[in-house]
This record gives sequence, structure tokens and C-alpha cells, in this order.
Amino acid sequence: MVYRRPRAGVLLVCPLVVAAACGGSSSSSTTAPSTATTTPAPTSSTTFQGTLAGVGASGQSGTVTVTVATVISAASFRPLAVSTATGSVHITGGNTTAVSGTYDSSTNGVSVSGGGFSFTGTVNGGALSGSYSQNDVTGGFSALNTSAGSVTTYCGTYNSVKPFKDNFGRSGTYFENGNWNVQVSSNGVATGESIPTSSGYSGPAQGPKPPAAPNFLTGQLVGNALTLTAEGGTLTVNVNLQAGIMSGGVESTGALSVSASAAACQ
Repeated sequence: MVYRRPRAGVLLVCPLVVAAACGGSSSSSTTAPSTATTTPAPTSSTTFQGTLAGVGASGQSGTVTVTVATVISAASFRPLAVSTATGSVHITGGNTTAVSGTYDSSTNGVSVSGGGFSFTGTVNGGALSGSYSQNDVTGGFSALNTSAGSVTTYCGTYNSVKPFKDNFGRSGTYFENGNWNVQVSSNGVATGESIPTSSGYSGPAQGPKPPAAPNFLTGQLVGNALTLTAEGGTLTVNVNLQAGIMSGGVESTGALSVSASAAACQ
């Protein structure tokens, strides 16, 4: 924040007020003493709520919450370069783990850890996303700013199939299965991530096995139709918010076929 010097027009008010109090009648007058007021230093916090998806010896899904404390310096009213960040991680079917760390306003970077977990992400607009690890598990996480609206998290799985032809002209099919998690804000904004837990080829054609890296999703909910954009194409998902279930599929270039389903994260 840039410090602004008071304008000259504001400084001129004080001498005019003093002259009005002292001039005029020669009779004495008394002025009530002013009462000093103390303005507390402004503070605020921002909470991101979302999901994670990872893979190691087995797949991993869950939810993550990170709260960033933005501290304002009372002396200069400048935000500190580094603020504290706290949160929690809940793995589906497991325990909840507390995490803590920092938020760096100069890079919009968030780094928190605890209980064997380590998260590194970046805030971009109203979303936070990045990578995480826990022991042998690596993956990605994403979350939405709750100040824009309440956030509902969905955890599920996906299956994809795509025709494949190798360098020898042989045809086959590449298949991929994995975890697929999404969070939707009450304002319709959605983000998420997916990660393959198994993949391979069927038929005579064989090819390279893609790395088990997270694929980040962004999109918008309109009515019951949730459209998510990912690296592999556009995934259109029909969402039943009352039942807490989402399911859908995609057909895009390369005859990629994906089926996905998710329910409210537990």
C-alpha cells in the first residue's frame, strides 16, 4: 500500500477552526476538551475450502480447508509481506489433521504442513490450487474462497476410454481410472482436480504410460448443468444438488469418453 500525504486542503481547515473559536466577543469562553478515539488496526481473514486427490500405493481423496490471516500494520497501514495460515485436512475414511504455515502476499503463495502433509499452492482470484504430498502419496488440491459463497465439496471417481493407434499402425484402447473431486460455490463457480490411480492399454497397440499427475478443473454451474474445463477436454456434468450427487460424461476430440460420479465428501 502506498502511503499518501494528507492534502493541503485538509491542513487548512484547522487554522480556520481555531480562529473562529478565538475571535469575535471579548468575553471568555470555554471549549470542551476533545476525547481521543482509538481506531483498532484492521484485520481480516480469508478461508478457502476444497478437495484433494493423490496417488501412491493407493488413491487418496479428501477435503482441505485453509484460512489465511491478513494482518495490517497499525503504524503504516501496510499489509505484512507474510501472514499466518492455518487449516485442516480430512482424508476420506481417515482422520482430520491440522496444518499451519504462511501466506506470502508478494507471490500469493500458500505453504502449510502438518501430520506428514505438505501443501504448496497459489491464490489466483477467488481460488487456491497447488500440489501436496504425504509420505508416498503425491497429488493436487484446489479450493474456493468462502467469502464469495458457501462451498460444497464432492468426492468421486472417473473412468475414461480412448481409441489408440501405435507407431506400427496397430489399434487398441487406452483406459484410465482415478479420483475426481470438485467444489462448487453457491455463486456457481467450480474448481477441482483429478488424478489417475490406474491406466493401461488393451489390444495389440501399446504406448507410453502417462505420469500420475493431477489435472486441474475449472468451470461454472448453471442450473443443474456443471461444465468443467480440463486439459483433456470439456466435461459436462449433470448435478443433483438436493441428493448431493453429480454424474456425467464427455465426448470430445479423439473420441475420448469419460464417465464420472461424485457425492458429498465424507
